[in-house]
Amino acid sequence: MKKEKKEYQFIDVEDAIKYINKYRKMHLFLCILFIVLASIFGAGGFAMIVTGMIAFDNYLRFVFLGVGSFSFLILCTFFILASIKMPSKFRETFYRLFSLPSSKNKYQEFNFVDKKRSSYLFSHMALPLSKTPDEDKYSFYEGKIGDISFYSFLYMRTQKVNNMFSHAPSIDVAGRYLEFKLNKDYKTDIIIQNKHSLGYFKKIKLKETITTESVAFNDNYVIKTNDIYQAQLIVTPTLINGINFLNDLYQGYCSACFKGDKVIVYFDKYQTGLKLTLSKRVDYETLEDFSYEIQIPYQVYKALNLK
Repeated sequence: MKKEKKEYQFIDVEDAIKYINKYRKMHLFLCILFIVLASIFGAGGFAMIVTGMIAFDNYLRFVFLGVGSFSFLILCTFFILASIKMPSKFRETFYRLFSLPSSKNKYQEFNFVDKKRSSYLFSHMALPLSKTPDEDKYSFYEGKIGDISFYSFLYMRTQKVNNMFSHAPSIDVAGRYLEFKLNKDYKTDIIIQNKHSLGYFKKIKLKETITTESVAFNDNYVIKTNDIYQAQLIVTPTLINGINFLNDLYQGYCSACFKGDKVIVYFDKYQTGLKLTLSKRVDYETLEDFSYEIQIPYQVYKALNLK
């Protein structure tokens, strides 16, 4: 029988914050403990293997080799994996505790997705990634706004630093992918690509290029399609203003794609203040950042007038 996930209900936000911080501290302690145990069993096991090989030539050699190998290969690995799971368990509990109140009733449905479900969604993306992101490390959620379903995830890529004053050869750049499924089909495929985008997604081959009446928009975006007339019916001043609004709101390289009954929006240099780590205390500012984060689909829905 599958074990049901624990549900959390708190009337007072302060109580919820106290609970999650106790939970965080416990998992931080366990993470450190497991790392220490992994070091002890790893070093001890390795020492027993070396001792058995050098100091003994009778049955004690096999005892030392057997116990040492078990300690080095099995116990050390077990505690390393256990320590790695502590941050993800904390994040999962945080999501389940605060996602519903932080969405502020913007969605008919909203939930974070488990690995099995996210693996399925990755394989059915309308705009495929050239590299699949780490499912366990970055937030992945889905929901519904009215009768429009969506899913979204945070992805990362490494970008080289060309700044002579920086000591780091590269930095991690965050992006966010959102895919909406509508109850209508667009008559042509369109991609509105930010020229500063990092090119993390596979290219869609469309033969026609169109320009808008906005010189500033044309300087920052290239619009590709297979049907110029149909594309002009979709790429309206309202849509352009919506993309500009999203780009300013999230300080990212916002791009959009219309493909069949899907609308895809992604931010390639995405700014988020949400940092969920075992070492950082959860407070009201964390909840504000989290609320800002999970309301992105609703902001996109409004800005692009998706109905």
